[in-house]
Amino acid sequence: MDVWQAATEMQRVTGSARDGTATLDDLSGSTFTITSLGRDGGLGATPIINHPEVGILGVHKARDMPVARSGSIVIRRIMNLSSSWDHRIVDGADGAALVQDLKKMLENPALIFM
Repeated sequence: MDVWQAATEMQRVTGSARDGTATLDDLSGSTFTITSLGRDGGLGATPIINHPEVGILGVHKARDMPVARSGSIVIRRIMNLSSSWDHRIVDGADGAALVQDLKKMLENPALIFM
């Protein structure tokens, strides 16, 4: 399954969950969760893994924040990500590498096509 097929399936499943038509098949068999911490979400959290999954990614609210760039303080749109991993299955370094790769793609969307 490529990223586009995954996105299409994710839209289908979330839509059926929202309108109450999700089947047991739709809601089982997953290995990873992406959770939105809401419009009013804070800057950080520790998402809890849903058994028997191996990891969870928490997506926080994007907000304008001061950051240092080339010796100056500028305002940039920042969105924090947090993750938790079952270390019996996923090495923490591998989980961190996945989050860093995701960060690069979010900062430079053209990378998705490469």
